[in-house]
Amino acid sequence: MHRWSSLNKRQLALLCRLANSEKSEKPWDADEFRAAYALRDRGLVTIKRSDGEVDARLTEAGTFYIQHGHHPDDPAHATNKKTAEV
Repeated sequence: MHRWSSLNKRQLALLCRLANSEKSEKPWDADEFRAAYALRDRGLVTIKRSDGEVDARLTEAGTFYIQHGHHPDDPAHATNKKTAEV
């Protein structure tokens, strides 16, 4: 899997929730942790765990994904970058 592979519904929902700074009402379940670590592996979030608390935050790439709908490293959109820079 590439960093720029499409996100599944759970990953995208978690990324959007983190972008909106929404706190979860309940503790994270195993599926949310898997989604969070998949996002981390793609460089979209950072995760810190301490004393049972989870602190997940968007990176610049995560913010870019929310704004543009794709990973900034996605080669399918590389021509868009070159065109925008000219």
